[in-house]
Amino acid sequence: MKLFAYIGCLVLLAFLPACRTAHVEAAGSAPPEELLDRHYLFEIVRHLYRWQLDESEIERIISTKQLVFWVGRFEARLDPGDRSILGEILLPQLSLGVKVKKADYTIEELGTVVRSQTFRITHVTRGQTPDRAPGNYAVVQVDMKELR
Repeated sequence: MKLFAYIGCLVLLAFLPACRTAHVEAAGSAPPEELLDRHYLFEIVRHLYRWQLDESEIERIISTKQLVFWVGRFEARLDPGDRSILGEILLPQLSLGVKVKKADYTIEELGTVVRSQTFRITHVTRGQTPDRAPGNYAVVQVDMKELR
């Protein structure tokens, strides 16, 4: 019986490194100013329009007066020496979430510095967004005419 317990512990320990980058929402951390820039948010929508949205989703929001963004900082446990900044942009009217990253880390094995000047999209998710903006997220409303 002890043998099975030891084997079970070893199996669990094997999966532990995969949990190192588990995401944890920041408590009270303000979103980076760059993510609140209207032109940046317009570029996010342009990317979504080209690669993610279908015609029915466009028709659903085109008649609204404003498009709402919930913008926040996204905290994650990063590797030692990784100074990257992560953010999240939620579009509740479309039930979309966009994860973005401003990279700042070094690949030790290659001696290469990876640093981006702007936030880049890393992941787009569809599905449920919260009923309200999370407490530490900024709410940005953009006039639909200005966006178009």
